[in-house]
Amino acid sequence: MRRDSSLEIARRFEAAPSRTYRVVVPEAAHDQFADGSLFGPSLTPLPGSADRVIGAATGVVAAFFDLSLRGRPAERLDGIDTATDLYINAYPLGDRPAIPPPQT
Repeated sequence: MRRDSSLEIARRFEAAPSRTYRVVVPEAAHDQFADGSLFGPSLTPLPGSADRVIGAATGVVAAFFDLSLRGRPAERLDGIDTATDLYINAYPLGDRPAIPPPQT
């Protein structure tokens, strides 16, 4: 499997049909999208990054279902309650810049 550059991924999303979404959670590591990382040892009783990433993913999925299945307006994506940074791009972008910008 090859690893595509950020610019190549952006080009693929731009070429996709309308109402295509790309969600970026900068804090996330690959293994944090499953609940296994929640069971690891922690030095503090405070929520860790895995909790924040899973919370963000849960919020995105709920908003996507509201949008796609219930026909709620796209502004629903603006109201996702999350404890970490979250970037959502709705494609095609046209003249709007991607956030975060693609890295070369």
